[in-house]
Amino acid sequence: MEDQPNPTNEQKQKREDSNAESESKFSIEERNNNYPLLATNKIQPTNKINIIMVILLCIGIVSLLSGGVYLYMLKRGQNIPKSNPSPSHNMVPPGISSDANDSMQSIDLVALSPFTGTASASRMLEEGKYTLSISLSTSPASEGKYYEGWVNNNSLDPSYISIGRLEKTGDQYVLEYTSTTDYMNYSTVYITEQLESPSSEVRLGAHMFQGNF
Repeated sequence: MEDQPNPTNEQKQKREDSNAESESKFSIEERNNNYPLLATNKIQPTNKINIIMVILLCIGIVSLLSGGVYLYMLKRGQNIPKSNPSPSHNMVPPGISSDANDSMQSIDLVALSPFTGTASASRMLEEGKYTLSISLSTSPASEGKYYEGWVNNNSLDPSYISIGRLEKTGDQYVLEYTSTTDYMNYSTVYITEQLESPSSEVRLGAHMFQGNF
């Protein structure tokens, strides 16, 4: 019987490497067969990129929708008409003083050349009663003349209403006119110099003082 030659070290090393490789392949195949989910649940790099792109797309869509809603609400807010307060007789324009409860308005009248002096007027409407008071400090009326108070509505076809004669009281001429008619829209006040006349009709005389509520 012939003796088998002893394998060299190199041959032994190749044989061991071959056995190790076979065992490794068997181990991987056995794991895949026993645990198929481990083999199929691996997320490939391409799938990761797709997921990230979907997330970014969703974020972009939400941002666009939010911006559109904001612009719509902003435009809608600009188109809402602003409400203005309705005119009221108790609203006091600049330069006009009023008492604490805003029921009375007062103004200073301006002297018109060649007349001199000072004058003021105040008015109020309370419980359906209109009251207008005038106070005038000027030189005494010439003989045959007197001072008259008027109100005007400042329309294109102005209407002048005589409110009576100013009476001398001490150093001043005063007038207090009352009516159940609301003359608050007659916002201009005049004092005129009138000629005495036997007629009951009063014609508009020379303008002495003027002021606007």
